[in-house]
Amino acid sequence: MTVNPQISADEIISAALSTRSVFVGVGNRLKGDDGFGSHLIEKLKEITSDVAGVECWDVGAAPENFLGKIDVRDREMLIIFDAVRGKRSGPVRGGNTDENLVVSRFEGLSGAGFSTHTMTLKMLNDYFKSENPQLEIYFIGAVLDTTELDTGISERIRRIIDETVNFIRGCLCTNSH
Repeated sequence: MTVNPQISADEIISAALSTRSVFVGVGNRLKGDDGFGSHLIEKLKEITSDVAGVECWDVGAAPENFLGKIDVRDREMLIIFDAVRGKRSGPVRGGNTDENLVVSRFEGLSGAGFSTHTMTLKMLNDYFKSENPQLEIYFIGAVLDTTELDTGISERIRRIIDETVNFIRGCLCTNSH
């Protein structure tokens, strides 16, 4: 399955739900909004546990520890959710005007400073591509507000998580009819 590189987060997620895919959440829950990916995957596990072909992995702050555990050989898509540094750059979520997400084919990431885990994410990409060269890998990042220790996630990031979960829940209801 080839997805248009200019596609929105909603379109990527919707496509992933209709094929054999893996959702990976990266993040340090102790550092405020950096826990975005980890918190999101925790909720996605609850609503996708019965969805054939979809796996969810919370790899926390050390995704390299999961190399070899996440099997992508028979998968078509992998989506990595993580917090990103930077400015909110405009609408990137399909269907609404949320300016809080950054979406990219993994190969299109700009490098150091983009993610709070950039070096590790590149290692993940290289590893997964070596296991399955046809695997489409996407990155969906929430622009963080804080990485202060023990502050919890901000209200804005909590809203993004809830909106994403509700979108996926809606996709699953539509696909089941």
